[in-house]
Amino acid sequence: MFLINISSSVDLQNLSEKFKIINVKIIGEAEEIDRGNVPAVIVPNNLDNECFSVVKYVFGKFGHIKEDDVHKYKDLNRLIATETIKVLFNLKEQMASKNIDEKIAKIAINNVMAGTCKGYPWPDDDEFIQNILKTLNNKYYDKTLL
Repeated sequence: MFLINISSSVDLQNLSEKFKIINVKIIGEAEEIDRGNVPAVIVPNNLDNECFSVVKYVFGKFGHIKEDDVHKYKDLNRLIATETIKVLFNLKEQMASKNIDEKIAKIAINNVMAGTCKGYPWPDDDEFIQNILKTLNNKYYDKTLL
């Protein structure tokens, strides 16, 4: 019997005698997945064909399946969320210092920031983004890092 574990914080050692435990990592945010944004499903790269077939059957229509070392992705959702929150706090402070109306600030974050993120990787013909990248003139403009 298989047990597919999608939690990175639950200890399943006591169940390992009864089940073949397959630890997978879902890279995504629940509301975005609900809106149709396809998540990634990281599955161990050492699964036998039978186990991989089960995982592919369960998650194949849910998201993009990637075979790799699941442990290296363990904290990826937290890293992205943490850095996003830091940016949001910084933006809120900057907008507050310019007396930007809170409702307009929220709209700007939900529209411009979300759109900029969802547009990544940015096309070379997006003049607005390309001008910003050139203005930054730092490591973020090095396309090999993007």
